This record gives sequence, C-alpha cells and structure tokens, in this order.
Amino acid sequence: EFLRTGARLLVAPRLSAAQQIFIAVQPGDAQVSRNGDQAITARLHGFGADRATLVVRRGAGQWERIPMTESSDSGAFQVRLFALRDPTTYYVEAGGTRSPTYKLDIVALPYVKQLMLEYHYPTYMGLPPKIVQNGGDIAAPEGTSVIVRATTTMPVQGGQLAVTGVSPIPMTLG
Repeated sequence: EFLRTGARLLVAPRLSAAQQIFIAVQPGDAQVSRNGDQAITARLHGFGADRATLVVRRGAGQWERIPMTESSDSGAFQVRLFALRDPTTYYVEAGGTRSPTYKLDIVALPYVKQLMLEYHYPTYMGLPPKIVQNGGDIAAPEGTSVIVRATTTMPVQGGQLAVTGVSPIPMTLG
C-alpha cells in the first residue's frame, strides 16, 4: 500500500499525502436516543490495515479502546455501541492514522411504547372485530382491514407506518 501511495504522489505531486490517506467515519457527529445503540463504521482511504480500533469516552470517563470488526463484503470496519446514556466522544485509529474526533449527543427521542391493533375481518368470515392491546406483527386473512394505534413515549407531530415493499403510510394524530 505504501508503494501505491508513493507512486500516486509521484504522478500527482500537487496532492498531499494528507489528502490521500484518511479514515471516513459514519455517522460522525450524531444524536442518539437515551439508552439507544449506535453503529460506527470506518472506511480506510489511501491505505490498508489489518485492524481498526474505536477509541471512545463516555461522559467524563476514561478513554476505552474497542476493536472493530472488518466486514468481508464492504471492506469497512464496524462496531456497535450499546445502551448509550451519556454524551460520547470517539475517533477511529487504523494503520497509524487517526480520524477526526466526533461526538454522540444523547437526546430524548420518542418511540412507540404500545401498539394497539384493531382487526376488521371480511364480512364473509362472520367474525366480530378483534382488538390486540400489545400488538406487533400483523397477520390476517386477505381482505382484513387493520386500524393501528401507536402510543409514543412523548408527544409527536406525526408518524408513519413502514411496510416492506410499500411506500410509508402516513398516520394521523389522535
């Protein structure tokens, strides 16, 4: 890799090594829900390395080094931080190169705490409506209509229902 980088610098001397060698980190600076998880991905540009390390500090704690796992299909390194409760500062190191330092801010984000499903079966079935208080997946015969009521942990301005293979369906407040 050093020979390839050196050859590129000989061919295009105006480009500095700093412009050629860097670590791209996702998500960079971001907001995470309290007690939420966050995936960190690092892609090496202009060099290769056998391993990458996430260096992280939660709140005012000590810096901690976490080995990252290389993804065989994308060539990126990945790690997931779990149950984040405090603002977290992090950067990635690989092959003697260090990424910029990023921050994960902890915020109160709404999420669905209860999902109520009201099934209305086709008339030919002769079944009364059925209410499932703590619903999840929707499984019903074709022709069944389902009213979905989501109760969130805090007030929201709107929501949408995500169904595989279908555009998101807007939900109404009420």
